[in-house]
Amino acid sequence: MKLLSPVAPARDRVGHRPRPAGRAAKRGRPLLRCYALRVADTAKGTFPISMIPALGEVGGHVERFDFTKVFKGDLEANGTWVMLSCGDPNSGSAGYVAIESVDGRLGDRSGGFALSQLGMLHHGSQTLHYELVPGLGLGGLQGITGTFHLAVDADGTHRYALEYQLPG
Repeated sequence: MKLLSPVAPARDRVGHRPRPAGRAAKRGRPLLRCYALRVADTAKGTFPISMIPALGEVGGHVERFDFTKVFKGDLEANGTWVMLSCGDPNSGSAGYVAIESVDGRLGDRSGGFALSQLGMLHHGSQTLHYELVPGLGLGGLQGITGTFHLAVDADGTHRYALEYQLPG
């Protein structure tokens, strides 16, 4: 039976025990580990939306909508999402949450990811927040993180800017 010391040194992410600075320095090893951080890339383009009203939720107090998108531009993909909303946008106050599954090609990588959305409308002022769900990248997009920005032109054209990071 192996007894563990209650003051055993912790291990770092790679499994190495920390070494005293003097000992590491004497062996010519760096005192700190440096990890390369990749600068965020940005994908831009447009997409049309198709909306399908579905049955209400929570006794009809929450509306449900199913959507599909076809992304064009730096992201060539199909998106399918479910939105739950409540309130009255015509009166200037409403809110929604949505989860979207996106599958296709981003640059030279094929795969998929999930997008989380939150939208609020209060006294006519709109707040939108879109973020890639961490840990849900698939295929060549495994490990993707980022933020999605949306703009709607006067003619109704939806434009996106996806700021993202991929490992390696």
